[in-house]
Amino acid sequence: METGALDMAAARQRAAALRQAAAAGDELAALRCRRAGLETAGAAIELAQAQHVVARESGFGDWPSLCEALDPERQAAEAALLDALLAGENERAAAILQRWPELPAQSLPCALALAVPDAAQRIPEGHVNEALPPADLPPLMLVCASRHRGSGNEGNRLALAKALVDAGADVNVTMREAESIRGCRTALGAA
Repeated sequence: METGALDMAAARQRAAALRQAAAAGDELAALRCRRAGLETAGAAIELAQAQHVVARESGFGDWPSLCEALDPERQAAEAALLDALLAGENERAAAILQRWPELPAQSLPCALALAVPDAAQRIPEGHVNEALPPADLPPLMLVCASRHRGSGNEGNRLALAKALVDAGADVNVTMREAESIRGCRTALGAA
């Protein structure tokens, strides 16, 4: 689920602009609506429909899910959980998950770092090598660099890594690391 630089104000502006473009008969607006599963047939759309399209384009199932993901407290929790998972701080990760149990379902980066079995299927087609905020790491690196152990996720981690490589993930992707002589490590080196 990619929000990138998207915030609530930008999401609202995108929805309003889409609604206006659809009302003007803009072909691109109609295409965007169809891709999100909305048949407009050249007609004006309601604000709720435009919000749904913006949410779907941003990787969310609906507008409420997008709004929840853009909540600053939730974003801080997501970043803290990823930090804990990448550092192997299992107790800290468990405490965050106790407070925010929905994070693995709502956050693709968290799902990848936790080795959630269906995480690879949640990556949009053609985006397998794109860095995911807030860690700014591609999916394969999140799976391999996570030092989180336990909860029987090692088999999941291997299956996820294989699925990502099969989908075209770059095995030579690197991330900065102060612990190595080279100053970086590859996804396979992180595993």
